[in-house]
Amino acid sequence: MRKTRRAISILLAVMLMVLTTACAAKDSSNESTKTLYYNGTIFTNDKSNPDAEAVVVADGKFAFVGAYEEALAFAGDKCNKVDLKGQFVTPGFFDAHVHIAGSAAMGPFDFRDYVPAINPTVDQYVSALKKYLEDNPDIKYVRGTGWQNAVFDVNGPTKEILDAVNSEIPIGIRSLDGHSLWANSKAIEQAGVTPETEVPRGEGSFVLNSKGEVSGTFREPAAMDLVLNSFPPVTVDEYKASILKTQKMLTSFGVTGALDALVPTDSPLYQAYRELASNNELKLHLAIAFQVTPDKYEEQIEWVAKEMAKYKDVPDQKITISTCKYFADGVLEGGTAYLKDDYASQPDYHGIAIWKNDELAKAFKLCDENGIRIHVHAIGDAAITMTLDCMEGLSTEHRNALAHVQLVDEKDFVRFKDMGIVAVVPPFWAFNSEETMGSDLRYLGDERADQVYPIKTFIDNGIATAAHSDYPVSPEFSPLIGLETAITRQRPASQTTDTTTLYQPLNINEAITAEQAIDVFTYQGAYANSMENITGTITVGKSADFAVIDNNILETPASLATVTATYYEGEKVFSK
Repeated sequence: MRKTRRAISILLAVMLMVLTTACAAKDSSNESTKTLYYNGTIFTNDKSNPDAEAVVVADGKFAFVGAYEEALAFAGDKCNKVDLKGQFVTPGFFDAHVHIAGSAAMGPFDFRDYVPAINPTVDQYVSALKKYLEDNPDIKYVRGTGWQNAVFDVNGPTKEILDAVNSEIPIGIRSLDGHSLWANSKAIEQAGVTPETEVPRGEGSFVLNSKGEVSGTFREPAAMDLVLNSFPPVTVDEYKASILKTQKMLTSFGVTGALDALVPTDSPLYQAYRELASNNELKLHLAIAFQVTPDKYEEQIEWVAKEMAKYKDVPDQKITISTCKYFADGVLEGGTAYLKDDYASQPDYHGIAIWKNDELAKAFKLCDENGIRIHVHAIGDAAITMTLDCMEGLSTEHRNALAHVQLVDEKDFVRFKDMGIVAVVPPFWAFNSEETMGSDLRYLGDERADQVYPIKTFIDNGIATAAHSDYPVSPEFSPLIGLETAITRQRPASQTTDTTTLYQPLNINEAITAEQAIDVFTYQGAYANSMENITGTITVGKSADFAVIDNNILETPASLATVTATYYEGEKVFSK
């Protein structure tokens, strides 16, 4: 009996020892998963706790934000410690309108790989294409991007320029803004486009030369697709490679969230995103805006509604699907933005409205009834007013958005506020330059050209205002560049050289503060996509998304600073 009791005592002692060791190991493990970041300038963008000496990250979230001594006590002596060495910390940037897989859709050839972004010439474009063909002698076609409208006259580039380089294989190259296509004779012939060809739904046009022939310039997607649809389609694997390449670039600039602003419904691109999400390869808080077109909007919206329902109750989704993307008009530099007054370059011409008002209103109502957010490309003042007209009566809770909003009628600012519309603005373009002087002045004239990109007016009117790059449209991408131009309304210091013309600021009255600029590049982008409870500020409980920057961008030109590390959900996804 005594032996039995002794055996039981020994067994209990052993069990207690094992349990105690396990608990200690567990506690130690918990301590080791905490990481303390300190000795930096931490800008939280959280008005309730604007500054912090240190932050503690645990399980991919901010677990503590505040004073260093309190952070150290919270984290414990065994925590991981990261000395920020005086660097600046900001919430991860959120790009509220970007084309992550744009390079795949546009093709592997990019003029920007060969030609300077500032003051390119036709001869440089020709030399670049020759070099690309020499380096790729066996290719069967050229699909690419990167030329600037301002280099050519209002009729755009001609097929003859490309024919002189190569007339044996089809060549189709999109403009930098993505709204025009430059094609050679072989591509036009392969597509079967003639002067009598009609553009589907009248959404765009192609230019005829003085002989009445197709010149080689196609404006807007419906016209561009007449040619591009004759090229081999982009595969899922090509899209995946492009997504991962762009994601690597985005994270290297501190971006941890984004809206891909143009994904066709039920497409290889969407399939590519789904496969990457399943493999845990996406390192961004990603929202998707599915394309809606006038000819198929009913079936497209129905597809989006079903897809939203399919994933509604699936936890930990890496992709947010709640948005439909519309084009209200084209772009100013292509002569397709929809204006209230005549183009300065063309009397009695106002540009192109992509949709008819009644059809656009019906499509918006269908989205509203299905709880789908609306995201609209709207450049000209007429396009913006038309879009707001069609949004009358919709729910103010969905955070519908207008993107680009280049020229805005003064009376429409109040409507943005009253209707709960988010303004998605491009600070990257808000300065005078060779490119803007060559297009905005040409098409708008002095007075209207000085009114473009009214960022401060949106903010002053209490309108939610988020920043975007529209990459790959922006010649150089970095939120730090956009931050600086939003503050100065001048060419960023990083792009200023001895050969650069320095213009007066573009309507300095629209300049915003550094704090406001960080807000539109972080919290407001998250808010626009209903992710403000997940990311956008350095706040306890939110995803540990932040960028470490070598200079204090509240005090020095942001474009001269460098992101040295980016963290997404507490994981270091970039390190310089």
